[in-house]
Amino acid sequence: IIYRAVRDRDHQPVVIKSLVQERPALQDVSRLETEYSLLNELNIQGVIKPIDLVKHGNLIAMVLPDSKGQSLDELIRTYPLPI
Repeated sequence: IIYRAVRDRDHQPVVIKSLVQERPALQDVSRLETEYSLLNELNIQGVIKPIDLVKHGNLIAMVLPDSKGQSLDELIRTYPLPI
């Protein structure tokens, strides 16, 4: 699940990516942790660095800066790709 939010401490717009399940499978948690690690290590222009990986009880979420961009789904609806 993807949420847009504003971080309380500095009013920075963020995107929060979390798992759907309240009690996610270890494989899903591991996948999100790996995604966080890979994004954090990449130094490629245009690749957004994550801000944090937050764990609270059984919940886990990755916090990223909000680039105010469009989702791929919105972009495709606006500009259909000829196939």
